[in-house]
Amino acid sequence: MNVSDFPLPPYGLEKAIRHGAAIERLMKEREQGVGEFANHSLVSAVAFDAADFVWAAMMLHAPAAQQSRGLRNHLAEAMLEVFQRWGDDIPEELRKEP
Repeated sequence: MNVSDFPLPPYGLEKAIRHGAAIERLMKEREQGVGEFANHSLVSAVAFDAADFVWAAMMLHAPAAQQSRGLRNHLAEAMLEVFQRWGDDIPEELRKEP
């Protein structure tokens, strides 16, 4: 199975373009074994990286958010719970660790 087997719909393509640099950075970090999420599964790395984005945005507008990584961790854990509910249907590529 490869990407050409599943072309992205316009909305997916728009999101890939918008977030492409972040996606590429995260994938390179995992491939090179560097960065905070180097040893995470793809699902976990994406959840925590997305939570970092939200946390950073909150800190820019609500300085009190800097006081704790709790918000970031709760967001990541909530995303991981959603992925877990996806259950056995979650593709192996997303579950395996590097």
